[in-house]
Amino acid sequence: MTGKNSIQLGDLYSALDPKEAPEFLASTRSLNVNRISDLTHAVSGDLVFVASEPYLKAAAVSAASVFVVSESLHAALVEHLPKEKIVLRVKDVMLAMAKASLHFATELKQSPGIHASAIIHPSAKLGDGVSIGAGVVVEENAVIGKNSVLYPRSYVGARSTLGDSCVLFPGVVIYQDVTMGSNVRVHANSVIGADGFGYAPERTAHGATHVKIHHMGGVTIGNGVEIGASSTIDRGTVGNTLISNGCIIDNQVQIGHNCQLEEGVIVCGSTGIAGSVKVGKYAVIAGFVGIGNGAEIGAGAQIAGYTMVFGKVPAGIKWGGVPGRPLKETMRLQAMLGRLPEIYDDWKRRKKEL
Repeated sequence: MTGKNSIQLGDLYSALDPKEAPEFLASTRSLNVNRISDLTHAVSGDLVFVASEPYLKAAAVSAASVFVVSESLHAALVEHLPKEKIVLRVKDVMLAMAKASLHFATELKQSPGIHASAIIHPSAKLGDGVSIGAGVVVEENAVIGKNSVLYPRSYVGARSTLGDSCVLFPGVVIYQDVTMGSNVRVHANSVIGADGFGYAPERTAHGATHVKIHHMGGVTIGNGVEIGASSTIDRGTVGNTLISNGCIIDNQVQIGHNCQLEEGVIVCGSTGIAGSVKVGKYAVIAGFVGIGNGAEIGAGAQIAGYTMVFGKVPAGIKWGGVPGRPLKETMRLQAMLGRLPEIYDDWKRRKKEL
């Protein structure tokens, strides 16, 4: 992962939050760290993270200059590294990497200002320091908070509100009546506030037609939410769809009308959530999960990949399978399924004997 600038290790020290005393860094404080790298491709001047035991072997032969390692693996790593290497212990390797990555982010920054090709309705309100890219459209009575960035070809519908320091990447569409908090990031080609899937059948002389239910609600998104590329969040039929503070939504996720995601929920890629689903705080939904209409997932529950969820999932449980059930039960059933051929052969043998 190539960084935009090198940084002195001393300046990066606090972000890593290492367990070594400050004097440990005295002789190496001015060392330039050029980038965060993986163990295999690291060169001198690189910083690498050793998160678990399987990486120790690669770390021992890595050319990196600085190693960040968990406390439990510190002794094992130091034993196999040359003495000139710098090894910093941290409590949480992935958290340290997350904080350090800010200093090496390669995301292109737009300067404040409005591109000549942008179309901004006269009634729209723009905060200080906003950046509006080429081809952006901001409709009537929309509000864009200060220091927000709208990349080229993004669209903000009428009466929608973005808080401070939001980022809309290229091609994002925000429909009308969407309210977004501060520090929200929406990645390319995602759509927020489209109509949900709602139709009422009407019998006719020639069979039936599907009469569209126009959705009159909106979408409310809290602070610190990140939404991946090509994801969709439908507006409420009546009332709003809610994505609460700190939710993380991966790429290509579908969230139906009137869903309610509480604080800190994580939804991984290619998951489809039908309408009126409730997800409790800090629940984690893995990839390719399907969640049926009106389902309820308790706080802290973990839904395994490829699960089909119907009805209610208890709080704090691990859930999996088709249909979903407690994950331990699913794994036991899968093991039994693998034994079906021998069970069947045994049954045929016994039947013949009888």
